Amino acid sequence: MTDDVRLERLLRETLRDSAPAHAPATLRLGALTATSRVRQRPRPLAVLLARPLSLEGAVAAGAPGIRLAVLIALLVALLTAVAAGAGAYLARQAQVPDVPVFSVSGSMSVARARPMATLLPDGRVLVIGGTNSPQGTPLATAELWDPATRRFTMTGSPATARSFATATLLRDGRVLVVGGGDANDVIAAAEVWDPTTGAFSPAGTLAQPRMAHTATLLPDGRVLVIGGSDHLGNVLYASAEIWDPTTSTFSPTGAMAEARSAHTATLLPDGRVLVIAGFRVKPPNGGFTSDRASSAETWDPATGTFSPAGSLAVGRVFHTATLLPDGRVLVIGGLTPTNDTAAVEIWDPVTASFTSAGSLIEGRQDHTATLLPDGRVVVTGGANEVGDLSSVEVRDPASGTFGRLGALSSPRFRHAAALLPDGSVLVVGGASGATALASSELIRP
Repeated sequence: MTDDVRLERLLRETLRDSAPAHAPATLRLGALTATSRVRQRPRPLAVLLARPLSLEGAVAAGAPGIRLAVLIALLVALLTAVAAGAGAYLARQAQVPDVPVFSVSGSMSVARARPMATLLPDGRVLVIGGTNSPQGTPLATAELWDPATRRFTMTGSPATARSFATATLLRDGRVLVVGGGDANDVIAAAEVWDPTTGAFSPAGTLAQPRMAHTATLLPDGRVLVIGGSDHLGNVLYASAEIWDPTTSTFSPTGAMAEARSAHTATLLPDGRVLVIAGFRVKPPNGGFTSDRASSAETWDPATGTFSPAGSLAVGRVFHTATLLPDGRVLVIGGLTPTNDTAAVEIWDPVTASFTSAGSLIEGRQDHTATLLPDGRVVVTGGANEVGDLSSVEVRDPASGTFGRLGALSSPRFRHAAALLPDGSVLVVGGASGATALASSELIRP
């Protein structure tokens, strides 16, 4: 194969495979025409010199240096056009705003306020219990949300209706449901849901029946249950218990310095559990009051005891506590003795103390806070003195400030949220006014 043929083939393949669709037709046609003339028999030099030298003439005359230079120039022009097209495409993409997407994502068979929503290892979400209105009757049903169809289907039902209970994903994929209250009393019995059968089965009995408590999965697979109250909130508990998955039994562990309910409990990277705020018993009457605890305590797995861990600037309940990637804990909103606060504080594990960390745009309680894979925190819904909220805010980890992310299609509080494997947030149920919601929404932030 001659050098001319090789060069022609190279140029044609480059034109065929690389030229953008928007490249000028004259450029493609001219280049192909030039290659077709490369193989023509060279004309005598006298003929070439007898007329003005042109690009077409030089190529046609077959002067080797000129011919090679022309082909190189055409290749450079072609590659420049390709690069320009790619640059224009990237510029257009850069102008597309990175806006979150809110979409309705199916409705449950049963409307639920305060449901428990648990992300399963296969990407489905198990929704259990709740109440049929914000202050209504507890429910004894469960449903599964499927990410492939975005629909809910009923699954097995727990033996006991319960609200203000906890649902904890175990290391083997089962879900442990502990405590809560039914229509008449507080519940001691625990149940476990099995994903292979879709059924609930008994899983032991608490030494102290309780609701509005917390349950935290420990690194060794056990579950730590802390605090809570009786059915009417007349008595709050400082006690804690541990559930063992090998025996399905509860055993006591250390007690907090301060009894509390509706608090938060956060597993720290070192295995300790941080307990923050909540309702508390206010001496000397020993009864349930509207007083909010500002204190925090940590439970140590090595000793099974609680230790003081600083105090918030303001006591609160129905707040959220989110473990950040750097090991600190972000406390957002909640109900203080005077208002639905917008105040945000951060707990530092090095100093065991809280510092102010800015504020929400809107104060809120009974909201959700979800940590995204990129370190942002999405705060969804809730309620304040003005009413129920549809607004969604997001915290930027770089600046530590909150901005508006958008709005839900329906205001809701006392809902649940689950972070999905693709980084989306599924918002489920809740209440709007005096009505429980069956709807769910998907946020792609």
